Parts: sequence; structure tokens; C-alpha cells
Amino acid sequence: MSRVRVAIAGHEYTIGCAPGQEERIEALAGELEAAIESLRERIGDVGDRSLAVMAGLSALGRLAEAEAANARLRARVAALERAHESAVLAVDADDEPLIARIEAAVATIDRLSGLFNRETRALGELQDAEARLRPVAVAPAAERPDPDAAAETAAEAAREHHGRHQEPRFEGRFDRHGEEGAALDIVPHRALTD
Repeated sequence: MSRVRVAIAGHEYTIGCAPGQEERIEALAGELEAAIESLRERIGDVGDRSLAVMAGLSALGRLAEAEAANARLRARVAALERAHESAVLAVDADDEPLIARIEAAVATIDRLSGLFNRETRALGELQDAEARLRPVAVAPAAERPDPDAAAETAAEAAREHHGRHQEPRFEGRFDRHGEEGAALDIVPHRALTD
């Protein structure tokens, strides 16, 4: 235990205290000395003991007021903490429907993006199939051979050939051979001459 010597109202006192509390004791003794001197100036010299008792009572009164104020502040803090907890619970309760709506919106967006991706893939596949099935470009009409002219050329070639040879003409019948979709064959029946 440490000891501190202090002077209060003209008298010296030795006070025992815990190590490290010396400065605090000296500060408190200084405040008590100031309170006694303040009382002496207000009410006059009524004796050192009376002034010390009055200063002590005054200090205890201030301490009681401070403790009451502290108790009120603690009660206020406790009320604010309860209000805060209630507000947090209310906000959490208010957030639950909002969170549910947000989760539903996210699920809808995911579903729609899945549909969009499937539709986009299907469209791409259709475009690829369309490109594969697109007919080969047809030559412009000016570049295409005239079917009538081609037939006339073929007929001329046939007449020229007939002129050199007598061509037999055929009367024919059509027989269907084999399975469905088989080609029709022209079978000579008899040769006719002019």
C-alpha cells in the first residue's frame, strides 16, 4: 500500500491508497480544499470541522446527483437498445416479403433467360437448316437456254439423222417392275415402218 500526504483546510493528513492511485488522491484532496475555501467565502469561518463536514456533504450530494443521472442515462440507453432491437426485428420482418419478391423475380428472370437461350438456339438451328435447304442459285433468264430452242435443235438433229437412215418407230407398252417407286420401262412391242 502507498501513502500520500495531503493538506486540507490547513491541516496535513497521510492517506493510504493502492499503488498508482497517488495522483488521484492528491487531485481529490485539492478539490476538497477548493470546496472548503468556497464555503468559507460564502458563509464565513464557522470552524474547520464544520466546513469540512459541509464540504463532504456537498460532495456526497453531487455524487448522489451524478449517480441518479447515471441511472437515468442507463435506463435511457436500455430503452434505446430495446427500441433498436424492435426496429431491427421490424425491418427484418418488412424485409422478408421484399426478399421473397426479389427471389421470385430472380427465378422468373432465370426462367425467361433459359427460354430465351433455347429459342435463340432453335432459331440458329432453323437458320442453319434453311441455309442447307436453300436451292442453288438459278442463272438469270438471259443466260438460261430457251427450252423451245433446245427442242427445235434436238428435232433438227433427229431429222438429219432420219434423213440418213430410216428410223423404226416403236409402239410400246409400259410395265411396272419391282417395288414401289420403280422406274417405268418402255418395252418395244413391234416395229412399225412407214
